[in-house]
Amino acid sequence: TTKGRLVRIGLVDRVNRATWAEFLRELPGTPRVVVGDGHGAVRNAVQDVWKGQPEFVRCVYHWRLNLEEQIKYDLVFLTGKLSKHPAVAEHEIWGSCRRAFSSPDSWREFKQEVAEVVADHPRSSALGWIAGYDDEINTQLTAAPTRPGPQSTGPLEQDIQRVRERFVAEQLESALYH
Repeated sequence: TTKGRLVRIGLVDRVNRATWAEFLRELPGTPRVVVGDGHGAVRNAVQDVWKGQPEFVRCVYHWRLNLEEQIKYDLVFLTGKLSKHPAVAEHEIWGSCRRAFSSPDSWREFKQEVAEVVADHPRSSALGWIAGYDDEINTQLTAAPTRPGPQSTGPLEQDIQRVRERFVAEQLESALYH
């Protein structure tokens, strides 16, 4: 545990409801909040293991990553440029996207900005994504100040990535020498 928060990392061959349930059953006690990337297997395993006791919270870091992909697609379409081109990579919307999940007001302002930026896109991916998650995001951001713990796994992502890289390196070494 770190500062009253339980952190555990595990490696599995397949990510599914059963492997998540096994992972969760090994944790001591019942958490008050579970933060996850929104994958259905995680949500279902939380329900299986704890029967709805902990609140499941979508990770705002993963929400932002998913939304950024939709925005990138729209900007590439609108500009006719590759994603690394400054017209896409340095667009002002990226700063707003980073702030979007900090409060209901930030989210509302961000949605308006996206609507203005992609107004000329006949089938905006970002607007479709926002419409699909808007109610859930508003509910979560409104409740965030009363919820214990972080709303994101983002601060852990560098550590998780290092574990992944080390695991892959060890698997490659093992395959080469055994």
